[in-house]
Amino acid sequence: MKELYLSKAIKYIIAFSFFTPLFFFKDFYFPFIVPKTIIFQILVEVALILYVILVFSNKKYLPKFDLLTKSVLLFFLVYVVAALIGENPQRSFFGVYERMLGVFNMAHFVALFLIVKSVFLKKEDWIFLFRSFITAGFLSALYGLGQAFRIGNLYNSGVNRVDSTVGNAGFFAAYMIFNFYFALFLLLYDKAKNLFWRYYYAIVAFLSFLAMYLTETRGALIGFVLSLIFLIGSEVYFYKKGFKSKVIGILKSRYAIAFYFLFALLFGLMFDKFSGAIDRILSISLQDSTTKTRLYTYQISWEGLKNNILFGVGPENYNLIFDKYFNPNIY
Repeated sequence: MKELYLSKAIKYIIAFSFFTPLFFFKDFYFPFIVPKTIIFQILVEVALILYVILVFSNKKYLPKFDLLTKSVLLFFLVYVVAALIGENPQRSFFGVYERMLGVFNMAHFVALFLIVKSVFLKKEDWIFLFRSFITAGFLSALYGLGQAFRIGNLYNSGVNRVDSTVGNAGFFAAYMIFNFYFALFLLLYDKAKNLFWRYYYAIVAFLSFLAMYLTETRGALIGFVLSLIFLIGSEVYFYKKGFKSKVIGILKSRYAIAFYFLFALLFGLMFDKFSGAIDRILSISLQDSTTKTRLYTYQISWEGLKNNILFGVGPENYNLIFDKYFNPNIY
């Protein structure tokens, strides 16, 4: 019974950690970064304590050191070494409030990986985990759509590029791409007899795509289209080889038809709102100011890489590279 309660508690804590993107507090200097990270760290630390107790109860929950686990640990080892021998080890270890990607926070992600891989052992566990993830994303997508259509007294209500509870349109767009594909994965592979879940997955996928589209993030939109082309192309290739294709089946299903119809309807009814993303994609040019600043930044990064080829200058120390090789043309 003790083992059962411990494993259940860990699973619920990990599932709740996926809801941290919903948290932001205006009183913080970095309201979208710091609260999320602190809540996430506390949840992982509590889960880790319970996990250690669980391992002492039953050794079957010890991490399996397969190729995937070894790869993650090797990455983290390189991260730690880069921090220790970098230009500012203290900054690399603790990170900065603007990003919070120092060794300390990265260790929490590694712990999360090991716990999930060791405790979520059944297919039902993973279905529960993915459902938790897409539900958090679904709520974040709803908030973003509320911003776009000026619903209620929401933060950044009425902005051209929605950023939802994430606070950055580009980051939010990437989050919604994950949410779309996880919902699609569940739609393809979850054999739940309750039809509610299948309709729920389809709705989440549609709203995730819609929210991602309304961020007007060109890189995300182009990347999403390319990922779809790759996915469909690979499915067609294997279909011709005699393999069954679930993706092609979904693309011809009632879910997809409803998806196409709803998006076309919304696009027609709110052309000004939905045409912004297309206008931004069509406006991509080497003379565009955002394109220029990125190209200058890539040049700065390349100079830094050439002079620090193996371990760089340490995590969170990019400001040193940026300052040293700064190109005033950015302004």
